[in-house]
Amino acid sequence: TIKHNTEMKKALLTLFAAAVCLSSAAQMKISGTVKDSAGKPVAGVVVSDGFSCANTDAKGRYKLATSKDAFYVFYSIPAEYGIATKDGHPDFYKKIEKGVKRYDFTLAPLEGGVEKEFKLVMVADPQAQCDFHVKRFERETVPDIRAYVDAQSVPCYGVTLGDMAYSEGKANAVPLMPKMRRAMGYDRSHLLFFQTMGNHDNAFAPVATDERSSNINLAYQRPFEEVFGPVNYSWNRGDVHIVSMDNIIHECQESAGYTGGFSAEQYEWLKQDLSYVPKDKMVILCVHIPFRNSKYAYYDEVLELLSQYKYATIMSAHTHSNINHIHTKNGKEIFEHVTGTSCGAWWRSTVCTEGTPIGFGIYRIEGAAMKEWNYKSVQHGEDFQIRLYRGSDKFTGGGD
Repeated sequence: TIKHNTEMKKALLTLFAAAVCLSSAAQMKISGTVKDSAGKPVAGVVVSDGFSCANTDAKGRYKLATSKDAFYVFYSIPAEYGIATKDGHPDFYKKIEKGVKRYDFTLAPLEGGVEKEFKLVMVADPQAQCDFHVKRFERETVPDIRAYVDAQSVPCYGVTLGDMAYSEGKANAVPLMPKMRRAMGYDRSHLLFFQTMGNHDNAFAPVATDERSSNINLAYQRPFEEVFGPVNYSWNRGDVHIVSMDNIIHECQESAGYTGGFSAEQYEWLKQDLSYVPKDKMVILCVHIPFRNSKYAYYDEVLELLSQYKYATIMSAHTHSNINHIHTKNGKEIFEHVTGTSCGAWWRSTVCTEGTPIGFGIYRIEGAAMKEWNYKSVQHGEDFQIRLYRGSDKFTGGGD
């Protein structure tokens, strides 16, 4: 049964995590400092490798025993500090290099102080399959995003919700990923985009294996990481803690060979990450596959974690349609926003699978609460929501 299979998967994932823990002797211990632009130490910054977390002390120092499967070391951007950039994208991580044990970071104070109001722009499933799709994204979606952002009086930040490109069988997304990264750069979109991994972002054509990894499937994840950065990470703005996670459990044998959910290691990382977040904050979890009606590995446990916060919401995609769903856990309502796609029905037209025009989600946040949300249809005004036709009318002419 479904329940039996889910429990079996959890048991296997737990055994896998235990096996990794047994090989902890192979882990590399790294350390470093986090300082501000004036050279002063910054305490209380969470540093992570995507598997475990550490907190900087009063002298800005941290120590971290990294997993041998780790690819990056990074910090959870504090709300009081600006977002460092590289080539028009957030730059808060460094690749873990063989034999290198020290990684230092420098933060610049955020001009104007902590932001009490800001907007998030959610972009779902660009899913480019060829250069023509990249061009459509550049010519249709990106200018619309830029025009919207330029008209705002509060800071705006971008988040993708997975499937930046399209891998299936021999159709490999890897060559298109750098092109999509350039298309979303700050110089074009006027946004800093944080990325979330989707099922089609895995590479299914042969790729070089990672000698550091005990998990062969991570080799198929590496091309996405190389271009877009970590796949399990967090950052902060205002009174909000934003988490992006890869919730694809993939066999990497074929495009359809996956389920939604988290590994035991991911769940442990999320628990550690959230342990540093005060309960009066808002938490936004960004994933690709919706939690809605799902019984995937660790979804119930993750909802349990989210229910502990003053306000928590889930952002997801994958369905190529707009859906809103409310989860109830421990008496707490957790709203899930499933965002329609920027590719619509796989770039075959300008609409999603349920008829919604291609577009992106907009969320206005004040303090630790989401005050307003909207879906902005590309090449339509912000107030445009629906076009309704009378069923009795004729539109094509001729015939009855």
